[in-house]
Parts: sequence; C-alpha cells; structure tokens
Amino acid sequence: MPTASFRQSVRCLIFSTLIGAISTITGAQSQPASRVTQPIDNRVRVTLKGSVHPLAQARYDQGPVANSFPAERMLLLLQRSPDRELALQQFLREAHRPGSPSYHRWLTPEQFAANYGPADSEIAAVRGWLEQQGFSVARVTRGRTAIEFSGSAGQVRAAFHTEIHLYAINGERHYANNLDPQVPAALAPVIAGITPINDFPPTSYVKVLGQAAYDRATHKFVPQWTFPEHNDAFEFAPGDFALQYDLNPLYTAGVTGIGVTIGLIGASNVDPSVVATYRSFFGLPASPLNVVIDGLDPGENYAVIESYLDVEEAGAVAPGAAITLYTSAGTSVQNGLYLAAMRAVDDDVASVLSTSYGTCEQYLGSTGNVFWNALWEQAAAQGQTSFVSAGDGGPAGCDNFNTPQPAQLGIAMNGFSSTPWNVSVGGTDFYYSSYNQGSAAQQSQLDTYWDTVQTIFPTTSLLQPIPEQPWNDPFGLNLANGGVYQPGNPNIVAGSGGPSTCATGIDAPDGTYASCTAGYPKPAWQSGKGVPSDGVRDLPDVSLYAAAGENDSFYPICAEPGDCVVSDGDLTIGIVGGTSASSPAMAGIMALINQKYGPQGQANFILYPLAAQHPSAFHDVAVGSNIVPCQQGSPNCTLSTANDNTKGYYTFGYYAGPGYDLATGLGSVDAAQLFNNWNSLSFKSTSTDLSLSQTSFTHGTPVMVSVGVKGSGGTPTGGVELVTTSAPENNPGLQLLTLQSGAASASVNSLPGGQY
Repeated sequence: MPTASFRQSVRCLIFSTLIGAISTITGAQSQPASRVTQPIDNRVRVTLKGSVHPLAQARYDQGPVANSFPAERMLLLLQRSPDRELALQQFLREAHRPGSPSYHRWLTPEQFAANYGPADSEIAAVRGWLEQQGFSVARVTRGRTAIEFSGSAGQVRAAFHTEIHLYAINGERHYANNLDPQVPAALAPVIAGITPINDFPPTSYVKVLGQAAYDRATHKFVPQWTFPEHNDAFEFAPGDFALQYDLNPLYTAGVTGIGVTIGLIGASNVDPSVVATYRSFFGLPASPLNVVIDGLDPGENYAVIESYLDVEEAGAVAPGAAITLYTSAGTSVQNGLYLAAMRAVDDDVASVLSTSYGTCEQYLGSTGNVFWNALWEQAAAQGQTSFVSAGDGGPAGCDNFNTPQPAQLGIAMNGFSSTPWNVSVGGTDFYYSSYNQGSAAQQSQLDTYWDTVQTIFPTTSLLQPIPEQPWNDPFGLNLANGGVYQPGNPNIVAGSGGPSTCATGIDAPDGTYASCTAGYPKPAWQSGKGVPSDGVRDLPDVSLYAAAGENDSFYPICAEPGDCVVSDGDLTIGIVGGTSASSPAMAGIMALINQKYGPQGQANFILYPLAAQHPSAFHDVAVGSNIVPCQQGSPNCTLSTANDNTKGYYTFGYYAGPGYDLATGLGSVDAAQLFNNWNSLSFKSTSTDLSLSQTSFTHGTPVMVSVGVKGSGGTPTGGVELVTTSAPENNPGLQLLTLQSGAASASVNSLPGGQY
C-alpha cells in the first residue's frame, strides 16, 4: 500500500520495571468478525502438534481400545484472535500498574469472555461441528476458553483422526492418544488444542515420611521408621512457621485472612472432621471446610495426603480465611485436576489459589502448556493470585523424584508453574553452619534454635528464625549426612528451579521424548539483581520451608481419623515435606495481604520490585544449591569440578546467591515486612523515543526500528511492543523488542505500507 495519502503511525507500549502510561480499554468489546470464513470441510485438515504424551511409544503400545470405550469430559481449547490477545496483554499490564485508570479493575469471567474471548459465531461453529461428529457438548466455560464435550473412542478417531490406545509402562496401564489430533482447517483459527487425551496423572509434590508418635517422657516425636542419625524430630508446627516468617505481628493486629477465600486445587477429597481436628489440636479457630466437586467425587484416593496438607497448611497460615477445596474425579482421558482448576478459575470466588501438582513442560506437550498458561492468564485478569509448587526434583522436572536414582532426562520445569501468570513457589530447608562439625556442635546449634526440652505439645518449639538454604537432600548442607553425598543411595529430592525450556514449539515424539525449541519469554516483571539474562521465564519466584527431615524437621499434619487425637495417653501425627507445603503456605500469606489490599492478580508485578526497593521483606538465601546427581551421558549432565560436595560427581543444577537465584528465587519472605510495604512501591516515569529508518514504503519492506527508553529512577528493562494507531479490534501487534541498557532495535517487515 505505497500511496502517500495513506498515513500510519506506530507507537510503543512499554512494559518494564519502570512503566510508562498507556491507555486501556476495559469496557465490553463489540463482536469481532468471525475467523471461520470457509465452509467446514472434514477432508481439509490441520494437525494440532504436540498433543501426544512422550511415553505413548510403540514399545509400550497394547493396541487401540474398543470403539465404545468412553471418552468423557474432554476440553477443546479455544484461542482468541491476535488482536484480542494483544488487547488482553495490554489490559493485564494496566490492571497491574499502580496509577493506571484500570489498576485493579478486575474482570468477571463473563467480562473476560466478552472482551477477549472468541466471537459467538466462532463458538457456535465449533460447537456445531462437535455435535455433528456425535459428541455431546456439556458447556462452554464462563471465560470462553474451552468447550467440554464427551463421546466414545470411535467418535474421537472419526472426528480427530487419532486413536486411544492402551499402554503398559513399568507395570502400569495407561490410556492415551497415539497420534496428534486433526481438526478441519476452517476451524483451526479458533482451536488451540485439546487437553491431553490421556490418564497420565500429574505429580503431587509432597514427600510423605510417615507417622510419628509423641514420647511423653522425652517430649520428642519418635518417627515410626529409620530417621537420620539424630533422634530429635522437630515438628515445624503453625506456631513455628509464624515465628520463622514473622506472622505474629499481623495476627496480633487482627490480620488473619478474614474475608478472603483460598482455593486449593486437589486430586482427592478429604474428611472435613480430620481437618477440624487439626485446627483444634493446633489452637486454630474452628472454620468449616468448603469442598467443591466438579462432576463426580474422587473420594479419598492416592492424593489424599496432598489434599490434607494443602487445606491444613493454608488454613494454619491464614486462620481467618475461608478454605475451599476444588476437586474432581476425572475420566479415563481427562485428569480431574484440569477440571478442578478450571472450576476454581471460572467460579471466581477464591482470590488466592494454590496448586501443589505438576508435570514437566515436555510431558505436558503444546496443548497442556497452552491450557495452564491460558487458565492462569484468565485468573490474573480476574484478580486471582495463583501459587503453584515449583517441584521436588531439583532442575530435573521430568524425572521421578520418588525413585532412588540419578536424573536421566535433563533440565525440565513444571509446566503448571512456569507460566508468566502464576507465582512459582520453591523450597528451602534450615541451614545449620555446624552440619559438618560433629554431633556435639550440631546439637549445640539445634539447642540454639529449638526448645529441645519442651514439656507441652503442641507449642511453639522454635526459639528464633533459622537461616535457610535451598532444600536439597543429595547435596544439601545437611545434618543428616554431614554434607557428604551418598553415592550408594542416589536421589534427586530437592527444591525445583531453573529456566523454562519447553513451553512452546513441541513436536510429536519421535520415539523417545518430545523435542523442545523454546520456553516462555522472560516476563517484564522478572528483573532485578541476580535474574539471569537468559530471555526466558525462570523458576521459582519465592520459596518457603519444604524439607522432609534432612535437618530433623518436618511439617506435622492430620491425615487419618486417629491423627492428632490423644488416646490412652498416646498421640500420633503425620509428617511430610515438599514444595506441596510451600505453595499453600504462601497462599496463606497472600490471603493476609488481600485482607487489607484486596485481590492482587499476578503478585509478581509487586514481588520483584518489592525485593529491589524493600529487601527486608525477603530472607535472601545465599548458601547451598538445588544441584542433583545425573546419569553420565544424559542431557545437561557434566562432571563437577567445583570445590564442594558435588566435586567428582555428574551433576546439574543451580547455586543460591545474593538476590534472585534459580534455587530459591527471591528467597523466602518476612510476612510482616511484605504486608507493611506492599503498597509503598514507587514506579518511576519513562520517556520513549521511536525512529524509523525510512518513512514511506510498501508493506513487507524491512524497516529498521529503533527505540530508546529513559527512566527517572534508573535504566528501564523489560519489553517494548510495537502497535499501530488503528483500533484495537484490528491491531494484531507488530513486534516485541527486548530492551538492553534502555534501548532496542530490530528490522521489522510487518509494518503496514504507507507514509509515516
């Protein structure tokens, strides 16, 4: 379009740690033109790549299931148009920017759908096609992000050109699709994928140690298994947590989470009477547990310990908050956790959410990563803060941390936790500087921090806050092994952290594992001292205590009807660890903040600048690592030459250090300081200069675009988005540029032709 009479202008949307003002449209949007512009022809197909689980391999394949095999409660994921996605990104930045007219003007699911969802005609076309294929359509989600439908394996094969097969893997039976599904090309612009069509369960990040009995004579817990060499076992009870993380000043001031609802997303139901016993036993106020079951009740199953930990820990940290457990039974081709999570976001009742499960990005595949990214994105637009456990396998997110062997599958992150729209919560352990100085010195340190002669249980046993290190069983600075690695008993149990590596660009498996091309791009809010210049989203964001006995401490829970009940003078209690505890605990702290400041959406917009401006709100963790052993010859695995306990072993992972690090993120928190400084951040102003190498050209001409951003309080970092001045409905966005020292430049060939 080379005519001189056609004029365009280009502007920059800055989203950085020094954020400039931009305008946002928050009202209802008019219906966009339908992207379904051609007749739906089942013979003309598009493949939804990255939809086969990497373990659905020929060597495990037992053949297809019968045509009548039920395929129920699948979710067809919808995608918004590029212009609506750009408008949503603009709204999210504005909704999280203090001083913006849209600041904290959160959306309802219906407003989210109307402003940013697919058009009515597009949804009608997709729904009509599903029904024509014989599927029953149960609903379109309130946020218009998915359509729930059910049918049979035969209908799945006919409609999507993929089969559901039975796979036998290491003695376990699983159902999964064998090929990437296909959809009519006419519908492809509206369809993002299908939630993983398999029953491979997400991993629970709880480390269950077992039960312990309270010895009234010694006033100690006696583990009912072989514990580390010390006989002391210190329960990290609610009172101890409050002292460690400075919650008591908030409780004294009446800040307990009153008026806030915490939603826990779990795979198992619980017995509310056991939760009530926990609260009574630890002196917490009585509060009924609300359970929301989406579909069928899963009952108490393999994940019941996880659910008890989640609801009890969140309620212990925020004793005045309302606690809701979201759960679902799922089906043979749909995990209930997806349904429960979708329900928690679509209900839009809980302003704080916590999920203690995960699957590595590689195993999620493209559509699995799309689901969790879109879900937490909707939650952030609604003002919900989503906390997700980073994981318990160090940087080895695809390996089974419950199996005693070195990592074999390389660096991988939990895809539930690696999106730009959730807060990833890692794990710490206590750090005793005497870990390698003999039992006498170690006992002296324990006596310094713990009441080792307590006579009443439950009570606060902790005497003062303890320094922390990354939770790390194999290479931690631990009392249990004196900081000496045990090669005869290898494991990878450690707090997870590292770069997102496989959130996008996943192809179908080629016989072994899915290939990866990129992780999530670095979010604008993830900047500051220590943050790697790697261009991708890094995990975790924050960390809290998660250890499972490495330094003789654990979380006590009630998980059976007889737990936390004194019977004939005896008392037993369940003891656990894992980042499964860190996430609901952080959700509890967030509930205290919400009590005063209201819903916060993606809290990382505050956490990272808060760490820079008020470092006292964080406990910087600067010793230790999340390094784990790995199998020689496996991806990312190298022989360590470091002068520490990793030397001479094949390892990978990350060290803690000043500021942000890939082992603990920003560190753990001081809740009172976090609360008191939450609303005291200063966001500096910016000015932007934009220049083009030429001002008259045809569409497709490469034009050098240069941007300079100046800030009144430092050098801006983050990203610059190029957009035209056309209406948002027709504005797809042109290119994202990353600032380096306050400047960015690139050759852009997507500018509309004309005179500028």
